[in-house]
Amino acid sequence: MTEIMLCRSPVREKFLESQCGVDFNNIFGVNGNSRSSLSPFKPYIIGSGDTEGMCSASHQRVLSQIKPVSKELTNLSLSFGEENTQALAEMTENLNAFNHWCNGGFYQYLR
Repeated sequence: MTEIMLCRSPVREKFLESQCGVDFNNIFGVNGNSRSSLSPFKPYIIGSGDTEGMCSASHQRVLSQIKPVSKELTNLSLSFGEENTQALAEMTENLNAFNHWCNGGFYQYLR
């Protein structure tokens, strides 16, 4: 599973490595790996970069999809915690799929 890092304030390299145990060279944003600090409310992927310091194309898509809602997602995650936020996302995805199914089924019923 892809690990995504969100922060609500700037995070410097030394703090990230000493407090979180995450190697700063393994953090990748939309435009590649960060050079000195992480910016608030921007999504980052932990690991899975290539030799040129860039994420894979699929990870770039994930980051670009999260970017517009990253502030709300950061605040939600800070309020409810990582596991509860993930459970909410899964539940929302299931409800959306169910809603599409219901709309399609109802439309077929009306025909």
